[in-house]
Amino acid sequence: MHDCNLINTLNINTYHSYFKRLSSVIDLTFASRSVQNYIKNWHVNEDANTEFNHEVILFTIDTEKMKLIENLLNASYNLQKVNWKKFNMHLQKIKNEMIIKIQRTINLKTKVIYLIECIKSAMKLFVFKQRICAKLKLWWNDKLIEM
Repeated sequence: MHDCNLINTLNINTYHSYFKRLSSVIDLTFASRSVQNYIKNWHVNEDANTEFNHEVILFTIDTEKMKLIENLLNASYNLQKVNWKKFNMHLQKIKNEMIIKIQRTINLKTKVIYLIECIKSAMKLFVFKQRICAKLKLWWNDKLIEM
């Protein structure tokens, strides 16, 4: 259903019970097919002391070649002045249409993009960008203006 694949390296134990002298591969790392090719350097860090029997699993995700979805928090929004009640009411109003459209869509990426568009539409109506000015910068002073 979710089309995920196991990322673990074969025969690398992720669990060691020193009391019972038992090791196994109990901790598993899964990734969707669309992400698995970007996962590099999967390994167990046996030097990390977690005080537990489970090993620390490390890997990197190479995002340079990956298409990423825009982070809505990149813009400076004034979250203190949001009318959250109206924001929520707007999402509730479009919820049924949203659910139907998501159920009809098979591709997970398309579902995520649609949800982002719904949230963006509510943000345009009820969340305003902060106006950037010198007074918002605590480090700004008159000497900097003279420069």
